[in-house]
Amino acid sequence: MIPKGLKRDDNGNALPLFVMPKTASTLKVDGTSASAKTAAVIHATDEVVISVAADSDCYLLAAADPTALNDGTCIKQYAKTVQTYIIPPACKLAVIGGIIYVTPMP
Repeated sequence: MIPKGLKRDDNGNALPLFVMPKTASTLKVDGTSASAKTAAVIHATDEVVISVAADSDCYLLAAADPTALNDGTCIKQYAKTVQTYIIPPACKLAVIGGIIYVTPMP
């Protein structure tokens, strides 16, 4: 199954391109001093492709009620990078170590 938001070529293969959101849907999450998470789930019933921009090296965790840790158990994202992730249904995203900007892709 190709996650929602990915476009397909003429053969039905997923392209690594996304549609730019039409509205400002980016969430700022500040985990500079302690683990912080999105206020609401990213999507209640569907997997969602998200783009995450990080201002500094940080650690990320997606779960129903996540607490990000910098002990090697969470995904590390490096400073000044943008990564694409698939978030499972009914999950929030937590960060520790910096500020992230989370944009769900339509």
